[in-house]
Formats: sequence, C-alpha cells, structure tokens
Amino acid sequence: MSIKEFYSQLSNKSLNISLYFLCIGVLTTVIVILNNSWVVIGIIFILISILYYSLHLYYVKRAKVEIPINNEYEDYRGNRFLIESTDYHIYFFSPKGTVLDEVKIRSRLTSTQYILISNGQEIGHAELNIIGRPVLKIYGRYKWECHLQSRLGRIGELRDGNGTKINVLKNKNGDWIIEKNEKLLASIKKGWLERNWINLFRLNTPVLFFYEKINEAERTALLFFISAFYEK
Repeated sequence: MSIKEFYSQLSNKSLNISLYFLCIGVLTTVIVILNNSWVVIGIIFILISILYYSLHLYYVKRAKVEIPINNEYEDYRGNRFLIESTDYHIYFFSPKGTVLDEVKIRSRLTSTQYILISNGQEIGHAELNIIGRPVLKIYGRYKWECHLQSRLGRIGELRDGNGTKINVLKNKNGDWIIEKNEKLLASIKKGWLERNWINLFRLNTPVLFFYEKINEAERTALLFFISAFYEK
C-alpha cells in the first residue's frame, strides 16, 4: 500500500462520518421544529458533519500527491519509518511513501491481538492482556515478553529467552528513547520531518529511527511494542 491509498482510506472514512452526522442533524432539526423546540442540537450535528467533510476534502487533496518514481526501499529498510494508523491497523512507511510493515489489530474479550505482516507474509503475532498488569507476549518466529512500566521517564522493557533486554524510555520532549546495553538503539520523534518528506506526510507524523544495527528479532519485537503502546 502507498501513502496515497492510505489518504484515500481516511478520505472515505471522513466522508462516511460526515454523512452520518448530516443525517442525524437533519432528522433532529425536523423533529425539534415539528415540536416547536430549539434547533440548536440539530445545528451542532450539522456543524460536526461540515467538519468531517472538510477533513474528507483535505485527504482527497493529499491522496493526489505525486510519489517519486524511484523507490529507495532498500536504502530505508530497517532505518527510518514513518508511523501512521487507521482503525485496527498500524502502518510503517518508508520515506518514499511505501508501506514496509503493517500490524493488524484484533480486539478480544480479555486481550488484544497484533499480527505483523511484512512483504505480504505474516512474521508473527503478539497478544496484550487487558486485564491486570499489561504484558505483551510475542509468538511465532521470535518470542519476546514486553512489560509496560508507568514510571517517570520509563515506558517499559522487552526481554527474550536468551537474556536480551531492551529498555524503552521517554525524554522531557516526549520522544521515545530505545536502548540496548545502555547504547542508543532507536528513537521515535514527533513533529520532526525532513523537508523532502513534507509533501507526502503530515507534519505531526511520528518518525522511528534506528541508529544501531538491529537484527530481525529485535526489529520485530520493537514494531509490536510500538504498535501496542505508542500513542500518536
């Protein structure tokens, strides 16, 4: 999927919400007029409809953006990701506007399931319990256990069965700092884009950077952890 298709999804969603509130607004207005009541409630729904229609037009415009023909997929693979999301999907885009990895989200009664897809293939899945202390367990090709730690400056940690430990911290600017063996492994920054990315992505799009060489197991675990705990 490309960033253009992503914006088309958002455009259609905004249009559907706009039509929903428009119908409610019109029906409410008719009912209150027939009952000689105030029409303020109906007007509020119509204004909300106009707001979402404006979002629809915005995303229609973004969906028409031209994507460069030369795709530098290999240059950016595992190095820089731009994080976007819709309902039940987390997308990790390359700076060229192509989805490199996708995480599908499924809600269950006592847990939330995450499925990582890369190059059209399922890499693994993870499950986050929503009762009690949050613990994310990753299954499949790579097995990890991730704990959320709500302490000042600390978000959580990831551990595998071989003793590998990755710490996820938060600095005073709200950026995520990801460390392994006390060395900077990766970070997530929000509100920062390179100039040549602005044409494709929204200004507030979070950017994931990998600074150290990372293996596939660690990369997979971090993508799951980010999908489960990062709040855009």
